[in-house]
Amino acid sequence: MEKQELLTILSGLAKKGFYEILLYVSKEGTVHYSDVLQYVSKNKIVRSDATVTKGLNFLSDHGLVARKISQGRPIRTTYELTDKGKKFVSRLSELQVLSD
Repeated sequence: MEKQELLTILSGLAKKGFYEILLYVSKEGTVHYSDVLQYVSKNKIVRSDATVTKGLNFLSDHGLVARKISQGRPIRTTYELTDKGKKFVSRLSELQVLSD
């Protein structure tokens, strides 16, 4: 990962709720959009559905999360970590251990 890309991702994760969304997807494996909405609402992480959408789009745009849209009815959008996302979360966990 390039230095500039890393800085962009870290800057994005500093936005309210983005880091928590990444960790939630990491913990759950595969999640539906509605699951993420319910999680952030229940835990009072963010108030706006738009913030969740922006967070998931950011994570997807930077290759940390893969978005899959079902072809059936109803149309469902699921998210899961990519290999890049798994490595990134692993590195963040290592940093957290060092700071404890």
